[in-house]
Parts: sequence; C-alpha cells; structure tokens
Amino acid sequence: MVVAAVYIFIVNLLDTTVKTPEIIEKEFNLPVLTSIPILRRENGKKNNKKGGNK
Repeated sequence: MVVAAVYIFIVNLLDTTVKTPEIIEKEFNLPVLTSIPILRRENGKKNNKKGGNK
C-alpha cells in the first residue's frame, strides 16, 4: 500500500499537463487566445474514439 501511495505521488509530481488557462497566463505571462473543449457523448462519457462519433 505504501508503494502505491509513493507511485501515485511520483506520477502526480511528474505530471506536466496544463489543467487551466490561468496556469499559462501566470507561468508564461501570455494571454490564452482559445482552448479546445473536451467533447462528451450524450451519455456523459468522454469520446475517446478516433474519427468522431459513430
């Protein structure tokens, strides 16, 4: 269980994804011109298929 907690902590520490536009504005002092929204299917799940909805 400790190994799992350490693993989660390290993965979280190494995560370099941008979570919000405010992070870009704060870290790089640049305005965010646009963003790409996450598309969801009608049932509320993320659309992970390549090529769109079928």
